[in-house]
Amino acid sequence: MTNDNEITVGKRVRIHLSAMAAFMLIATGAGAQTIVSFDPTGSTGTFPAAVNGKGAVTGYYFDANGVPHGFIRASNGSIVIFDPPGSTSTWPTGINNKGMVAGYYLASSGAEDGFVRDADGTITTFDPPGSTGTLTAGIDNAGSISGDYFDSNNVSHGFVRSPIGAITAFDPSGSILTYPDGMSADGAIAGWYEDGNAVHHGFVRSTTGTITTFDPPSSATTRGACVNDLGLVSGRFIDSNHVNHGYIRAADGSFTTFTVQGSTYGMFDICIDQKYWISGDYADANNVNHGFIRNRDGMITTFDPPGSIGTSVGNANANRQVAGEYEDSSGMSHGFLLTP
Repeated sequence: MTNDNEITVGKRVRIHLSAMAAFMLIATGAGAQTIVSFDPTGSTGTFPAAVNGKGAVTGYYFDANGVPHGFIRASNGSIVIFDPPGSTSTWPTGINNKGMVAGYYLASSGAEDGFVRDADGTITTFDPPGSTGTLTAGIDNAGSISGDYFDSNNVSHGFVRSPIGAITAFDPSGSILTYPDGMSADGAIAGWYEDGNAVHHGFVRSTTGTITTFDPPSSATTRGACVNDLGLVSGRFIDSNHVNHGYIRAADGSFTTFTVQGSTYGMFDICIDQKYWISGDYADANNVNHGFIRNRDGMITTFDPPGSIGTSVGNANANRQVAGEYEDSSGMSHGFLLTP
C-alpha cells in the first residue's frame, strides 16, 4: 500500500491554493511536469536515494521506532520493503535498470557492510578485504558497485565490485581519503578525495580504471558527484570567496560553471544525465532547500513539491525523472518523483 499525491503543472507558474505550501515550477519549454509524493506504509520519514531508467526508486524510510529500512517503489507505485539478514539499519544507495539495488547496512556487530539485492529479492552481502566499514555509492547496469571502505587505520579508500564479486580498491594519486559519489550506467565512477593539505579535489575513474583528478578554475575545494556514459562529470566547488558553484566537466577536461539564482548557502547533490540535464538542490538566504533542474541550454527551473518547506534531490535518470524528498510543516519527510 502506498500514500501517493499527484499534481500536474503546465508551462506557466501555477499556485495550488489547496496545498499546504505553494508549488512553483518555472517553464523551461519542456512541457508539463508531474510530481508524485509517496511514503511506504508505516513511514515516519522517507528518503529516496536513486531512480533508475524505468522510473523505479530506491531509498530508505524510518519506522515508528526510528529504524531505517530499505524500499523499492516500482514505476506503477507499488512499494516493496526489505532488509539484509542481520540488519539493524538499512541504507540503499543505487538502483540499475535491471532492478538490482546496492546499499549498505548496519550489522549487529556495529559495522557497516555492503549489499546487493537482485531483482528477485536475493540479497548478497560483501566487504572489501580489510574493511572495518563499507559504504556503497552506486551500481551500473551490469551490476558493478562502487563505494568506499575504511581500513583499520580509519582511512577511506575507493572500491569497485564486479558483477561476479571481485573487488578492486583504488585511490587517486596523493589521496589520504577517497570518497566515490556516483557511478554511470556503464561503470565510470566520479567522486572526490582529500590530499595531505586537507584540500578536496574531484576525480573520475574510467571504465578501464584510469583515474583523472581535476578542479574547476577558481576552485578552493571540489566535490565530484555524478558522471554519465558520455564522460561528463557534474558536482560543486567553493571558490576562494567561499561562494558555492555548480560545474560540468566535459570529457576533454573543459568546464562549464553555474549558480542558481537565489542560492546563498550553496548547492548540493548535483547530477547530470545523458542529455546534459542537471538536477540538484540549493539553499536560499533563509537556509531553506529547493530543487532545481538545469537544461543543456543553461536555463534553470526551480521547484518544490506541494506542502514542502525544504526540498532535497537524490538523483535523476536518463529520462529526466528526478527523485528526492521534502519536509512538510510538521517536520516529516516524504519521497517524491518528478516526471517531465
